[in-house]
Amino acid sequence: LVTILFPIIVMFIFGLMTISNVRKTQSRLQPETLTMNARNGHESTITNMRNPLQRKKSDRHLLIMLFIQVLLILLFTLPLSAYKLYSTLTRNVLKSTLQNTIENFMFNIFLLALYVSCGMPFYIYTLSGGRVFRKALFSLMEALRRKMMHILH
Repeated sequence: LVTILFPIIVMFIFGLMTISNVRKTQSRLQPETLTMNARNGHESTITNMRNPLQRKKSDRHLLIMLFIQVLLILLFTLPLSAYKLYSTLTRNVLKSTLQNTIENFMFNIFLLALYVSCGMPFYIYTLSGGRVFRKALFSLMEALRRKMMHILH
């Protein structure tokens, strides 16, 4: 519970708080344009508000990314916690060498899945995070490729 469920619950809560904070910040920091009326010299303010449909779409996109991240981390870390519970309950049971080898192999596979879950947010945000991040990543890869080509020639 402490190593698996608690961090996922905390991540979900902080993710929702972040989305809420982004929403509040967007509503507070709306760009404004000042215009001067030539006839009477009065200033008027025009507020450039984002389209509510665009805001709902981006909120939905952020929520989907958060749910996917929490779900995948849960799927990758749950087997290790189940194995830890199993090994704790059966630690006093006499096991054969084959059984110990199988359990060690399972532990290593589940530990590998845990490590994959630590690097997974990068791929979630790369694949579903929008065009800006992917465009920057592709331009970085292209620059590295050009540099490698320059070194090789």
